[in-house]
Amino acid sequence: MLVVFTSTGNGKLESVNGLKCFSKYPPYSYGYYMEAADCPGATLRNSTLKDPNIVCCILDTAMIPSIPPNIHVSLQAYLNMVGDTTRTRALYPFYMQALSDAGMTSKREIAAFTSQVLYQTSGMKYSEENTYGQEYKGKKNLGNSNKADARKYISRGFLPLIGKHMYRLAKYSVNDKITRQPELVALPSVGFKVAAWLWLNGYSSADNSSVPTGNLGKFCNGTEYSFVELSINVQQDTAGIETLFQYWRHSLKVLGLPCPSEGKGPRCSQGKKEGWCKLVTSCKGEYSTTGCPGPSPITCCLDCRNSIDLAFVLDSSGSVRASNFQLGLQFIIRVCQYFDIAYPHGTRVALIRYHTLPTIMFSFNTYIKKQDVLDAISDIPYQAGGTRTDKALLEAL
Repeated sequence: MLVVFTSTGNGKLESVNGLKCFSKYPPYSYGYYMEAADCPGATLRNSTLKDPNIVCCILDTAMIPSIPPNIHVSLQAYLNMVGDTTRTRALYPFYMQALSDAGMTSKREIAAFTSQVLYQTSGMKYSEENTYGQEYKGKKNLGNSNKADARKYISRGFLPLIGKHMYRLAKYSVNDKITRQPELVALPSVGFKVAAWLWLNGYSSADNSSVPTGNLGKFCNGTEYSFVELSINVQQDTAGIETLFQYWRHSLKVLGLPCPSEGKGPRCSQGKKEGWCKLVTSCKGEYSTTGCPGPSPITCCLDCRNSIDLAFVLDSSGSVRASNFQLGLQFIIRVCQYFDIAYPHGTRVALIRYHTLPTIMFSFNTYIKKQDVLDAISDIPYQAGGTRTDKALLEAL
């Protein structure tokens, strides 16, 4: 059979949709060029194609696993997270088996895992990166000892598996043919098993010399800080963190989970100043780019040491109701946590509660220690009445 390819002036091949294609490593498997969204198997990339959505689709001949009864993610919920295509429907049983293999039953962990898979595969489309492996040449930390290793052991699968060393580890734990036939990792039946194995062990794909961090579920407590920690462990950089956050927030919403809180890491220091490791977007004041584990956007958010007088005027009228009054107290407590409260040389706090009449619950000089202030705020009772904000403000002045 004579196959004629047409080419553009830049060397990119024009329409090849429907033509036969082959894997790059023996024993060679064949498939057909098609849209990635229509491929139920391995989506192998070819950088000479003009249309990046066209892949060499090689069918997965493995038995389709049954849906695990202990994982409660319906087909519809899954499709709402990843999109409804021929490909995503075909991947569903293998995705569910990966959740089961990794012991993921909490919705928080499932949402985090799904977002990492979506990022790795550009929305569940590709199970092999589109590169000749130039960036991996000579990378001894990846185990690439031969020139051909860089291309042979590029990133494949549904979580990144990169470098000869990682392929060897996966060979012993997942499939003993992986090093000879690395494109097996692009098949759903193998790639999702590799993803579950990576998740359980926490291996680093960017530096194979690093020690595995253990089950990545420990980074799935539902906070933005923990999600960045997870992303650094899986992806090894934060270049695509905004895209990862988009996938994650969408998955949380589909699974019926609330918007994530900011969260924070361990205590940190910069010179004589101390603070908390936080995302730069969570830090309301001064911060340092050093002092915390991990790259940006994790920073050392320094405690506010400037002394101020901080007065709160809290509405306790009948229209507020007890539940909202408690929310107001919690907000005041959170604000106070940012300050170095002490008397007489630190920040001082006073609070007025009002309804029909204002009441000074405590003044600037009432408490000496920060914890005493926080305890006093927690103990303020709700007392319904009218809403005389004017009198409260006059009392504050």
